[in-house]
Amino acid sequence: MRAVFAFPLQVGGIRLGVLDLYRDTAGELSRPELADALSFADAATQLLLDLQARDTAPADTARGVPPHLLAVLDDRAEVHQATGVVSVLAGVSLAQALALLRARAFAEDRPIGDLARDVLDGVVRFGADDEDG
Repeated sequence: MRAVFAFPLQVGGIRLGVLDLYRDTAGELSRPELADALSFADAATQLLLDLQARDTAPADTARGVPPHLLAVLDDRAEVHQATGVVSVLAGVSLAQALALLRARAFAEDRPIGDLARDVLDGVVRFGADDEDG
């Protein structure tokens, strides 16, 4: 092991843990490697939150992975796309747009992936009045 990288798993100020990555070569991460690592940390955070929110489902015998964990990864791209849409429509930063999506998903007691699909389909809209300031 020549390098260790630690990425916090957190939502706002709430820390859930740390994702540690190891490499057999010394040196810093390149920009693409850093982007990938941050994406993995985000995915791990989402998985932890999803596990807390759901009961344990029977394992998918074909893959050995609980089906709801696969759904979280599949929803990820749509959530990022919807975050961009909300950012433009509400006139807020990407971080604020993601917080708005998460808040609405929580308030409506629905998965964020479902809400993201509705945003992308134009069923759910966000506007400048959705930002608290």
